[in-house]
Amino acid sequence: MSLPVDKLLAGRNILSGPGFADVDLSIAKDTKIKERVSMQFRCEAFNLFNHSNWGNPTVSQGSTSLTNGNVTSTAGDPRIMQFALKFNF
Repeated sequence: MSLPVDKLLAGRNILSGPGFADVDLSIAKDTKIKERVSMQFRCEAFNLFNHSNWGNPTVSQGSTSLTNGNVTSTAGDPRIMQFALKFNF
C-alpha cells in the first residue's frame, strides 16, 4: 500500500530556522535637585549589538523558483535607542 504524497512519514516541527539573538539594555540615573524635586535620565537600547537575525527559509511545494529554500528576509528590528529626561516635583 502506498501513501499519498501529502501523508508522508515526516514528523511535525522537524525543521528549524536560524536562531534569534537580541540584547536589550536600560540604564537610569536619578538625581536629587532639592528636597522635593528630582530628575531622572534614562537611556534604553533595543537590539544593542545590531545583530542581524535572519528569517525562515521560503519553501513552496512544487515551485521551481531559484529562491525556494533560501533565506530572503530578516526577523526583528534594527538597533533602536531612546533617551528620556523626567522631572519630578
